[in-house]
Amino acid sequence: KNPGGIATSGWFMTDAKGKLVAEGAKVVADGGPKATNNYAEYCALGLGVRHLIDEEWSGKSLTIRGDSRLIVQQVSGNWNCRAEHLKPLLQKITEYLEQLDIEDGWSIHWVGREHNNHAHTLAENVYHDYQRSRQT
Repeated sequence: KNPGGIATSGWFMTDAKGKLVAEGAKVVADGGPKATNNYAEYCALGLGVRHLIDEEWSGKSLTIRGDSRLIVQQVSGNWNCRAEHLKPLLQKITEYLEQLDIEDGWSIHWVGREHNNHAHTLAENVYHDYQRSRQT
């Protein structure tokens, strides 16, 4: 249900060789107007970047890939963010990216959903776990 359902976020990180190095998933909204697919996508990006900050990560460059064209275009500055409930998330992600120690900067790119199955599986799993926990 979009909006108003249960919004879950999944994210993962790989090294330059494609090896999985970190992942996470979380319920980010249970009902209400914030529970949208775009809100969940923004939260996934924020949680992933926050993980880098918490781990005190630094590197030569950071490449972000996501299957939400809206989030990719808004974070890159190509599109304006008009949704009031997303503006604070975009601002926080911008702040997080500025906090990272990245020698050559960061980039963000759109990928098809078929290239992001792992993140969707993580989000689906946390959704199902959450649903089961509510039934007990």
